[in-house]
Amino acid sequence: MNRFAMASRLTRADLFAVATIVGGILSITYLHYSTAPGFIGLHAVYRYFYFLPIVYAALRFGYWGGLVAALVASILFAPHIVFKWGNFPEDSINDLLVVVVFLCVAIITGLTVDRLRSAQKAQRLTADELAASLHKLEEQGEELRRAERLSALGSLAGGLAHQIRNPVSIIRASAQLLESDGNAEERETAIVIEEESDRIEQLVQDLLRYADGAHPQLQPTD
Repeated sequence: MNRFAMASRLTRADLFAVATIVGGILSITYLHYSTAPGFIGLHAVYRYFYFLPIVYAALRFGYWGGLVAALVASILFAPHIVFKWGNFPEDSINDLLVVVVFLCVAIITGLTVDRLRSAQKAQRLTADELAASLHKLEEQGEELRRAERLSALGSLAGGLAHQIRNPVSIIRASAQLLESDGNAEERETAIVIEEESDRIEQLVQDLLRYADGAHPQLQPTD
């Protein structure tokens, strides 16, 4: 699924959450205004229902979401407090205190959610950095193991070249002596021996050059 489809799905989810919050606040407000002021017990229950959309808004949208929901609920609830102030002053005072609690709960919950999200984001970034560092260390370890294998192979090649070089030198010297002192057939054989000795000597030189280049040059890394 592409990023545009994902963004569209998230947008619909946010709109659904907003509709749920607004619908909840309006429904609770309707209960207050459709119930006679004298039913103090019912109004006491209704006003605590406001905490549901307020807390949900804070959990869903953080500090500002919770604060806006609390302010909207308080504004819609305020006329009800004014209407019954003359007949039920004590309960109206309780309503005012509950409005203050609306705001406090929204702020505390929203700030807590924002901090948790920031901490989770920081943890994800740290985890990504650790994963990248681990991958880099694995690559460096593989390079080190490869260099160690090349170094061992180079040492083996160097030792083998030195072991071959001495006998070849003796064979070549003998062929030169045979070429100078022998008959025609022996001189022809000596020339062939010298040519093959030169080829072996060239191979030995190649092995020695490989042995010198196989030792890794260690450099500091970040």
